[in-house]
Amino acid sequence: MNENHMLEEIHQNAEMALYSLDTLLPKVADGEIHGELTQYKTTLEDIAGRAEQMLRKRGLEPEETGAVSKMGVWSGIQWNTMKDASPSHIAEMVIQGDTMGITSLTRELNNNPLASSEVTALGQELIRSEQRNIESLKKYL
Repeated sequence: MNENHMLEEIHQNAEMALYSLDTLLPKVADGEIHGELTQYKTTLEDIAGRAEQMLRKRGLEPEETGAVSKMGVWSGIQWNTMKDASPSHIAEMVIQGDTMGITSLTRELNNNPLASSEVTALGQELIRSEQRNIESLKKYL
């Protein structure tokens, strides 16, 4: 694995989380959890933007999230919120997504021990953001 791939993974992880939140937020009726997810979205936008800038500095174009992946997320959210759009279920869905993101980024960081401190720090920041979000959503479970 190389550092550019790791940076792309950071960008993709944040972008997929943003797409998920954009799809989910219109279905969230509870104001408190909606506010927390909106704040989390702002954090993700910042990280995705910095990852994109770092990719462009390297002469790389950030890859678009695949349509099949987006369709899977979209349909999963539609199905899951049709059955249950309670704050507890919303929190569970986001926690599951964040857990997958943490797992993939941790694997990426472990596979790239020689990555620059700048790229590693951005990946670690995204992981910490996802961990904080999980902790803040646990009260809804």
